[in-house]
Amino acid sequence: MKRYFFMIFVLLIGFSGYAQNNKRSGHIIYLNESLRDDSRVADAMNFRRVMNIREVEIIPIGWSNNGIFAYFKENFNYMAGGPTDRVDLIIFNAIDDEIEEIVKIRASTWDDDWAVVFKKEDVETGNQTLEKYRINKRIDRIPTKFGFEFDQFPFYWNTRKYDCWFEAIVDEEIDEYNDPIYTIKWNLIASNNNKQKIIASGTETSSGGYGMGGGYIGSRVIGYIKNPYENRILVEIEHLGAGFEGDICSSVEYHGCHLDIGYK
Repeated sequence: MKRYFFMIFVLLIGFSGYAQNNKRSGHIIYLNESLRDDSRVADAMNFRRVMNIREVEIIPIGWSNNGIFAYFKENFNYMAGGPTDRVDLIIFNAIDDEIEEIVKIRASTWDDDWAVVFKKEDVETGNQTLEKYRINKRIDRIPTKFGFEFDQFPFYWNTRKYDCWFEAIVDEEIDEYNDPIYTIKWNLIASNNNKQKIIASGTETSSGGYGMGGGYIGSRVIGYIKNPYENRILVEIEHLGAGFEGDICSSVEYHGCHLDIGYK
């Protein structure tokens, strides 16, 4: 009888430790906490350019008064060592977290400061699109110095403290080849003083074990942009993963967050 009680006790202790280790919380989360010591991951999490990371950078254009956000997105051309000959004008709905429209803007040339000067016909199309969504901005060129710096959490506004972070759970399964498969289910939490709400959720997987080469590495909250016309912000988050031959891949998401509504 004592032996059975001892076995049950050991199982409970083991299960308790496993559950505790499976929880992740913070502005930055990792699939495996040991990845904090990996220099490539640390560089990527600190948003410094590192070898082979695929960066997608943006420059904000402006907001409407009904939750529409416009920005430029440029994919850096690593083969040519410079910007591409096209940028995308993105119209993003920060209420539904959906892209309303994408307008491809071609470059006609670069000026002395390596700013992208747009083709005249594309300038007209882009400005008509901005007017369509009631965004009071106009375009004709864009600098190649991408990498807009977002405002950081936490912040104070109207005497209230706002923050945004991840809460996640990691589950482990063994596949048919006896290799571990890890699934991380995350929620993006926004807080208004002591009240909270979930503004986004997702699931990421990593096969072949923890660490580089196994898929998902971690996520981080990059920051936010405030809508000057209403009590709304746009939150940018980034997911890092290990791609082919261990290179670090980066993907970003944007999620709208009203500063007054939905907190409990």
